[in-house]
Amino acid sequence: MDYFLLIISILIIFISIAIFVQDFKDRLVSIWLYLSLFIVSAAYWYLYNSSEIVLINYILIFSILVFLSIYIFIRFKSLNIRKYFGLGDMLFLCSVPPFFSSPYEMVFFLIFGLIASLVVHLVLAKTFVRKNIETIPLAGYMSLCVPFFVLLNHQVLWM
Repeated sequence: MDYFLLIISILIIFISIAIFVQDFKDRLVSIWLYLSLFIVSAAYWYLYNSSEIVLINYILIFSILVFLSIYIFIRFKSLNIRKYFGLGDMLFLCSVPPFFSSPYEMVFFLIFGLIASLVVHLVLAKTFVRKNIETIPLAGYMSLCVPFFVLLNHQVLWM
């Protein structure tokens, strides 16, 4: 087994759990966690992915954020995207593209991550009733999906 992959996998798990806990508790994540995730994803990219794939994944994320901004402008007549989609969510989405070895995996992660985020939020909202919940910790919920995709991609879970 590749020891670098094992170290990267352990770091991804710890960073993802830390992002989830901070985002769920405070609706605020330390910039150091996003920077750590970005550094780990850069190491992963350097060791396991090609530059072309990562560039395509970043173009995909950028396109989604542009279309999201256009949608928010048309729907809510507001250019304030941060009111509807947090800066932490954007930083998280900009940190994860190097983990995926194809744009299809990236799209599958986004779809699965958003659906899982919705389900987890509905369950936790019923379990931990908090008054006046106005925001969803999207980066926190999606960060729980990243380790599974990386580990399944390399079949670390099956070794």
